[in-house]
Amino acid sequence: MKVNIRPINSKSDKMKFIKSQWNFYKGDPYWVPPIIAERSKLLDTEKNPFFKHSIMQMFLAENSRGEVLGRIAAIINHNHNKTHKDKVGFFGFFESINDQS
Repeated sequence: MKVNIRPINSKSDKMKFIKSQWNFYKGDPYWVPPIIAERSKLLDTEKNPFFKHSIMQMFLAENSRGEVLGRIAAIINHNHNKTHKDKVGFFGFFESINDQS
């Protein structure tokens, strides 16, 4: 299976990033869906104060039909690095379909 990994650069892609969870947890009786408006606010780089000292790039992994197979975000928290005298990055929002191939 060919997988295309691409950065998120538009509002529609950000919504695709958020809503991809519904595919990952389809049929899971224990999954509680997030509130879309809350997730949008959390990822809003203009409104969330976290982004005053941090940067984040989100990515989607898609198949050739454009179906989302996974997602991840790469994050640099400048306050963390300054406080701990580090040069580290973080990742979050990692989720994918249940397919080892």
